[in-house]
Amino acid sequence: MLSHTLLIDFPAVVKSKLFENLDFLSILKLRKACYNLRHFIDENPPKSLCWNVRVSTFSEIISIKFESPNNMKISFKPIENGCVMSWSNDDIFKSEEFHDESYIDVYLRELGIIMKHKRRPVLDYFSIELFNGEGSKEVLKELTRIGCVSTDELTFVGCTQIAKFLPFFDSNNLIKIRIKCHFVPALEDQEHAMRILNLQEIRQLEQWKNSKHVTFEAVDFCVQIQDFLHFEQVRINCKMISIQDIVLLKECFRTSSTLSSFVIRVYDGFNEIEQLHASLGFPSLQVDLGNPEEIWFSRIPNNEDVLRVFCNMEDLFYFCRIKIQDVPKGAVIITNKILSKLDIFSVYVSRLLKLRKVCYDLRQFIDENPPKPICWEVKASTFNESSSIKFESPKNIIISFKPIEKGCVMSWRNDDYVFKFEEFLDESYMDVFSRELGLIMKHHSRAGLDSFLVELYQGEHGEQVLEQLTRIGCVSTDEIAKFLPFFNSKDLKGIRIEDYIEREEEDQENNIRMLNLQEIRQLDQWQNSKRVKVEVNDFNVRIQDFLHFEEVGIDCMGMPVQDIILLKESFLTSPTLTSFNILIHAYFDEREQLHASFGLPVGQDNSDEKWFFRIPDNKEVLSVTLTMADRFIFRRIEMKDVPKSTVIRD
Repeated sequence: MLSHTLLIDFPAVVKSKLFENLDFLSILKLRKACYNLRHFIDENPPKSLCWNVRVSTFSEIISIKFESPNNMKISFKPIENGCVMSWSNDDIFKSEEFHDESYIDVYLRELGIIMKHKRRPVLDYFSIELFNGEGSKEVLKELTRIGCVSTDELTFVGCTQIAKFLPFFDSNNLIKIRIKCHFVPALEDQEHAMRILNLQEIRQLEQWKNSKHVTFEAVDFCVQIQDFLHFEQVRINCKMISIQDIVLLKECFRTSSTLSSFVIRVYDGFNEIEQLHASLGFPSLQVDLGNPEEIWFSRIPNNEDVLRVFCNMEDLFYFCRIKIQDVPKGAVIITNKILSKLDIFSVYVSRLLKLRKVCYDLRQFIDENPPKPICWEVKASTFNESSSIKFESPKNIIISFKPIEKGCVMSWRNDDYVFKFEEFLDESYMDVFSRELGLIMKHHSRAGLDSFLVELYQGEHGEQVLEQLTRIGCVSTDEIAKFLPFFNSKDLKGIRIEDYIEREEEDQENNIRMLNLQEIRQLDQWQNSKRVKVEVNDFNVRIQDFLHFEEVGIDCMGMPVQDIILLKESFLTSPTLTSFNILIHAYFDEREQLHASFGLPVGQDNSDEKWFFRIPDNKEVLSVTLTMADRFIFRRIEMKDVPKSTVIRD
């Protein structure tokens, strides 16, 4: 009588060889035969077990598809009093019924077994396709049981809860993420009526941060490019991309150590070609009208690679690094930075100040590397119910702010009569003025401005300007009009004060108004500045408030002869005074007292009166001129510049 040898009694090598010739489902059935066989299979998973897994839900059907090594699909669907599980590959089709069990429970059990007996510690890919929302709960439940799944690539199709799925996948092994038909809640951009893809939860996860490649299909959404800048390779299909994001991406490619390729396909039509050319310049290669593709090549600082930017008529943008030897002959390689080509007016047209709001990285880049031609002269004015900011960058540009019903309008124009405007609803014109002034002052490129002028033709708005200066902090400028404490005393070289309306002191004896500089003259900005210009036609001034400057210009109502004499004596001893001009608007009627002190003027052949005084221990001479218009001019000159035969007084 022949004895029957059981499979479990075969040597391990023989059993393993047998299992290599069985399909995955047959092995899983054998595993259920007895404890010893189940233990052997668990300890020695056959080489043919799966390395790719795809989980799908559709209507009331759930399926698992995997390669082992041939494609195999297991489907689960409900029937009366139970469910049916069917499996098929390229050659066979089998099915099995389960009574008094739901198709969800059977699916969960089989998925758990498949994941437990995958041969590779790290799958090639794992895909979750949810074509009905209910199945996501069951998939999440089984992933919770399994624990952590290791896979090189993870794909989501139609999944609304990606942030809940991602944590179940090992972030150390996950290299690629693919997301298709993403329907998470969008962020509404009220200004442009767009739906922006909301990745706020996902981008905080280690799986998102550590992955190197991502493919994203979200054709009904706009995306925020900053969510993808840490990857090496990116491919995005989206509704729209802004010119700000294109500029941001180019600048990030120039500085990033990781970005190697970035593809963007726009489905809603890219309509900012003019702004694109203004930002990137003309294409590096001549455009073929028969096949209109535009290509730019840009040098990457301190790198042998070159950035290649491609754009075609199908609104496909392709950014990639290439070797410089792969640049076609005759192609122009752009070396200057995008931002450095823009003046302040172009900044507003191209929305550079809006670009810095896109993300932290671009804001930091613009703040640390302000474009070189940004403004060096600023004038802030208020008049009636309007305010304006005028600056040179390098052309004159005026930005005006005025109220309208339910908001305000900001308009800007330059010397070429280019005019644009933008409305702001539910914002006052002074609030918008203050905000824009703050941005301009923060992003001027020079360490010290040439000039800063504050013109307040309506006194009530001085508080708003002061408030904005308080926010700005310390302004560096060579010449300023008002609000001294907010300006850097180390850089401040010149001060101009026009139409000064500070509280004056009354000289009861002579019934004159004296300019009150008591608070100002205590400030470091006043004491450290080298030049001053004061136009106060309705006031007299005290000469001693100005004797520490190098160059002084004063237009005033009147000045006593004692101050003129004091000024002359100070010039003979001061190491700093070089020129001092005084225009007196009231008639100077103290010439006799002046002659008694200075002596008679020299050179009576013209209407101007002149004196020359020797400066002790110095090769220079003090020249004093009094014109018929009652203007005094004090200045140091070289001895050789004194007219011959002229008396120089001691």
